[in-house]
Amino acid sequence: MDNPLIIVAVVAVAMPLIFSFVIGLLSVVSGWHQMGKVYRTDKAPAGEHLSFCSARIGLVNYNNCLEYGIAEEGLYVRPFFVLRLFHPTLCIPWSEIESEPTTFLWLKLHRLRMAKAGGKKIVVHDKDFERMKRYLEPTDS
Repeated sequence: MDNPLIIVAVVAVAMPLIFSFVIGLLSVVSGWHQMGKVYRTDKAPAGEHLSFCSARIGLVNYNNCLEYGIAEEGLYVRPFFVLRLFHPTLCIPWSEIESEPTTFLWLKLHRLRMAKAGGKKIVVHDKDFERMKRYLEPTDS
């Protein structure tokens, strides 16, 4: 492989394939893939729009790369454009979300559990939850 054009061509083909593999793996490991089977929507997030949000979904931290739509019909969640491969937009009805407060070190968080998606959890920051809580039914926690 003395020809630099061959190296450039191999890298040009390999990088998108590796990127796609990693994004797909994150979708499966986090549980987004499973939630997408239940809550996938083709609609753009409606309602109040929050950008640069963070959440822990399954084993994956999505730091400052999520958008939330907080609407009467439910919580819309989608990642920024570059991560949308294998990460469909989700619309989770409020009636299917159970919430409980939790903490990590000094951070106030809320764990949102979706029973229809196999109990998958999304852990959100308190500041984002404050915008969501008006739509959630009170739970005995």
